[in-house]
Amino acid sequence: MAPDHFAARLDAVTVRVDGHTLLDSVTCSVSPRGITALLGPNGAGKSTLLSVLLGLREPDAGSVRLFEDGVAPRDAPRGSLSAVLQDEGAFEGMTAHEYAALFAALFSDRAMTERVLADCALGDRRHTRVDRLSGGELRRLQLAVALATDPALLVLDEPTNHLDPAARRALLERLRAQKTRRAVLFATHDLHEAARIADAVVILVGGTVRAHGPVADLVRALPEPFAQRGIEGLFEHATRSTIDPTGALDALSDGAEP
Repeated sequence: MAPDHFAARLDAVTVRVDGHTLLDSVTCSVSPRGITALLGPNGAGKSTLLSVLLGLREPDAGSVRLFEDGVAPRDAPRGSLSAVLQDEGAFEGMTAHEYAALFAALFSDRAMTERVLADCALGDRRHTRVDRLSGGELRRLQLAVALATDPALLVLDEPTNHLDPAARRALLERLRAQKTRRAVLFATHDLHEAARIADAVVILVGGTVRAHGPVADLVRALPEPFAQRGIEGLFEHATRSTIDPTGALDALSDGAEP
């Protein structure tokens, strides 16, 4: 793959807030096809990176480019960049139908409303308020809306948070099905989740990139016994940290700088 062939690229991106550096000269890229997992403990800078990538926050230094044209996030063609974020509280009073219809109106596509409801299998729940849907139903609705414009890049922030095991499995399978159609970047605290569907990873700790690239290549380069443990071994080696046996990064204890 040519070096400039990407869905997104961050070059030396730095973000500072009140004297604190949230991202420190971050350089990484997302391939135009496949799934990239954004990993790191709480406070690593994952949400900040996503907000910069989506054009919701301007970096203090560095640049963000999208797609072959290298456009800035705010100049990307409408519908080419979609996201499912954790907090969408402003929509809680809407019904599922109203939620879908709102986005259909934004894209001047009336047919989108029914496509979205059919895609997420919520036709019989169309008049249910969004805040009364189950966690799995809400994620299905959000993902259906995000995919309705056939985006080149889909960004998700902790998409399986608060989902039961069945809903989590269903969502991961839905994401896996996107691999050959578009680029997917998703932030997660769950290494098992990343190991299940990710083709590539970006590992952030303290606002810096500790590892970045295709999972297979990164794991192949690890010393034993880290290589035998796949993404978990990669994370421990890159961060010099010990992870919770469940694969969750919330319980991570920071180790020495690598």
